[in-house]
Amino acid sequence: MMQKNDHSSNHAAVPADRISIARHPWLRPIGWFSTVVFTLFAGVFAWLVLDKIEAQSRRNIAGILTAVLNTSEEAMRHLVVKYKEDAESSASSDDVLENVMILLREPHNRASLLASPAQKRLRDLLRPMLKKRGYIGIFVIAPDYISLASMRDSNVGSTNLLAEQGDFLARVFAGQTLLSRPMYSDVPLPDATGELVEGQPTMFAAAPVRDAHGTVIAALTFRIVPARDFSRIARLGRIGETGDTYGFDRSGKLLTESLFHEQLKEIGLLEPGQHELLTLEIRDPGSNMAEGFRPQTPRSEQPLT
Repeated sequence: MMQKNDHSSNHAAVPADRISIARHPWLRPIGWFSTVVFTLFAGVFAWLVLDKIEAQSRRNIAGILTAVLNTSEEAMRHLVVKYKEDAESSASSDDVLENVMILLREPHNRASLLASPAQKRLRDLLRPMLKKRGYIGIFVIAPDYISLASMRDSNVGSTNLLAEQGDFLARVFAGQTLLSRPMYSDVPLPDATGELVEGQPTMFAAAPVRDAHGTVIAALTFRIVPARDFSRIARLGRIGETGDTYGFDRSGKLLTESLFHEQLKEIGLLEPGQHELLTLEIRDPGSNMAEGFRPQTPRSEQPLT
């Protein structure tokens, strides 16, 4: 009996696509080209998607930063308004006016002003406001810029330190209620730990004291601690571990505490014991000093950021 010799049963079946390519070798480059085109298309599509996501993320971050900035700025404005309202309401008190007029009639020297019963009465009248709002002192200032009253004996009978701020007192005596620029204190003030330290930043809310005829006869001020009050608002605007919100004046000087106080000391922008308020200016050194860069241009000649 004869056996059928079937060679096809001894070999695996060859895929149809290989057979096609084998029979038509000109199809092989087309396959490679299709793969390359698909890969390029996928890459471009992925890049476009990622670019869109990044752009959206940037817009989201910008929106968050703008919201934080606006909220912080509004809180600062509200605080300033509150300072001015406190100064105005206290300056318009009949009891304050009565005792201010008594001190105005006294000789403008420390001994006479401290001996006057009106000194103690003014302190007692204004102490509740200090306790309520956290102010740490007052001044009653005469038209000759002598401090008639203060919570501290050492301030009385001397030229008030606000006389150093240009026309600030002149504007108050002209009838304006103002907030002074930050300045170095004339007396030791509590730092962040509560310890009394010389050279702490301070500022004042000032309002005119008017007599019964509306004439400005004196100025009343409340002493503010900007490092505490304004920095508290700035801290609320911090985002994550490195997002810092800070305030500065027109000259670029920092007006709030920095999140990076220790780092500022490490890179040499602050001396040991030095406060960033009124000391540090917001300037561009040209590169990242935290990574070891040290500019050749003096700090005072570097551009403001």
